[in-house]
Amino acid sequence: MSRAWYSKTVKEFLKDSNDFIVDELTRNHLENFSELRPRQKVAWEKQIKILQKQLVDFPDGHILFEYTIPRIGERVDVVIIHLGFVFVIEFKTGEKEFKPADIRQTENYALDLKNFHKESEKCNLVPILIALRAKSKKNIIKSAEDRVFEPILCTSRNLHIQIKKIIKTPSKNRINAI
Repeated sequence: MSRAWYSKTVKEFLKDSNDFIVDELTRNHLENFSELRPRQKVAWEKQIKILQKQLVDFPDGHILFEYTIPRIGERVDVVIIHLGFVFVIEFKTGEKEFKPADIRQTENYALDLKNFHKESEKCNLVPILIALRAKSKKNIIKSAEDRVFEPILCTSRNLHIQIKKIIKTPSKNRINAI
């Protein structure tokens, strides 16, 4: 069984329809849980729409939705692997601000991948919190010694800008998305 409920190259993701991706996520959700809340489908639809706009410049990357972190069992909304960077993305679709608990949650997901996912151990991990209704924040692009970056705070409109800033420094370590 795959750890992700949807896993494709970004190029393939950009071609897939919103309905196809939501159906895939729904099918996998129902294999693991007895019911699906309607607002979860709405959240996925928003995430897909945003990411299909924001990832156009990164077709060589790989995207995984609802990725289960080994040993922890928590699911990350989206993981994007591009040029040796692992972007760990948590969406807060109804939020108007970046709450400290949400920032910690996103950072903890990146740390959990670093510590419990062998393939991520030597990669650059970038926690990104996207609050759809929040105002843009100035981010400091900074990595700790363990290669886990300070959390990046994004809106639905500036994810691609932050990714471009981060990947300016090439990563020596690559990760196989499969």
